[in-house]
Amino acid sequence: YSACSGVPVLETAVEYLVNSRYNRPFAPDLVVLSPVPEQMKGQELALKRVSPEEDHFALLQATARDLKKNAFVEEWATVWRSVPCTFLVQLKDNGEHFWLALKRREKIGADFETMYPSLVQRIYQLGVFWIQASTREKRKLNELELHEAFSKNLVVSSGERVTEKFVKVGMQIFKNILSVTALKELLIAGDETFGKKSPLDYLYKLQSFVQCSHNDADKIEWCLLAMFDLLLNNKVKPGELTQDNLAGKKGGKG
Repeated sequence: YSACSGVPVLETAVEYLVNSRYNRPFAPDLVVLSPVPEQMKGQELALKRVSPEEDHFALLQATARDLKKNAFVEEWATVWRSVPCTFLVQLKDNGEHFWLALKRREKIGADFETMYPSLVQRIYQLGVFWIQASTREKRKLNELELHEAFSKNLVVSSGERVTEKFVKVGMQIFKNILSVTALKELLIAGDETFGKKSPLDYLYKLQSFVQCSHNDADKIEWCLLAMFDLLLNNKVKPGELTQDNLAGKKGGKG
């Protein structure tokens, strides 16, 4: 039973989870608020789920999708027999379940703002994993192996998909741009200043600076400084800095 029954759940959000997190059998981590055992007996709808409803609905839809095709039958059976669930004991019914559910959603939003990786951090993740894995294997992983590792282990991400092209371009930037101290510090300062509103929220936007500057670090630095100056002085809005505009595909010079 939902702790916030009556609050709409967006179908698009559920569909996103079905096609990403649940593109194969996956067990959510549910959190349920429970009264003490002696109060629960015979009490209808005594267990109230305080974790977001979207995960539950996506689990149901993804299971139905695959079972209709007779796909992943055993895997889904295992999921349904072993969904991890955390029970929180409620001593009395004082409406606490409603606030717990709201607080969990607010925490998700706060965690996203503070902990979800920026583009620069995502490129660093790619590069750091490459260094660590290459050290373990005692050889340098190629781009295909790097992509396979991310595809296998990063099942769902609300950010840009880590495709083979993402890996190729990301590693070029890691090796050639983030290795330059001035550029690294400038990009990190941009993240510190603009946060989730940074115009550099898409890998190929950053690649545009590299291409237009012909890999010249001084030119890249000048272009980045110019862009940040325009933003800080409200001469341009982040939404106006599209990949086409940055790459000069509207008839300009870039």
